[in-house]
Amino acid sequence: MLRLITQAPWYVTNRILHRDLCVAPVREIFKEKAEAHRKTVSSHPDSLMRPLTTQPATRRLRRKGTFDGIK
Repeated sequence: MLRLITQAPWYVTNRILHRDLCVAPVREIFKEKAEAHRKTVSSHPDSLMRPLTTQPATRRLRRKGTFDGIK
């Protein structure tokens, strides 16, 4: 999207676009938001929320867990 907005040529890398425009990559923003959400859920006063931060013992599909992006 940054390439379309700025009409940057094909040879300008995404890393340079992010750096020059001072825009964090989506992966970094996701990590920050997921970590903040994990902290909120783990310290929530409702005891039913706390088990949401633990990984299930088995995974039936190849889906990633809620907080796998943090690592």
